[in-house]
Amino acid sequence: MNNYQRDLNCIKASFKADWEEKPIIHIYAVATKKACDDLQELVNKEKPMKPLEPETHPLAMGMANFGYIKYTCPHCHKKEQAFYSGDDIQSYCSDCGQRLDWGKEK
Repeated sequence: MNNYQRDLNCIKASFKADWEEKPIIHIYAVATKKACDDLQELVNKEKPMKPLEPETHPLAMGMANFGYIKYTCPHCHKKEQAFYSGDDIQSYCSDCGQRLDWGKEK
């Protein structure tokens, strides 16, 4: 569990009783639950996922190990491309922000 998940779990636990047991603050509880759901989505996107269908396309520009990879994001399923140079490659989907685990794809 990463720090984001730990902190979010703490917030959820502190408001859980309010969501379930105190109807007088229902509006605030609903807003808080929505905020926690949104934060949970961000926390989930921080867990690296392997890109789907990666295709490496080296470029001949006088630089060794330079090019781009076409892939499908495992979260939003959009076709994307990421440029790389050496071991440096984009770590997140440029559309949805999902953290990517390239492993040994290049």
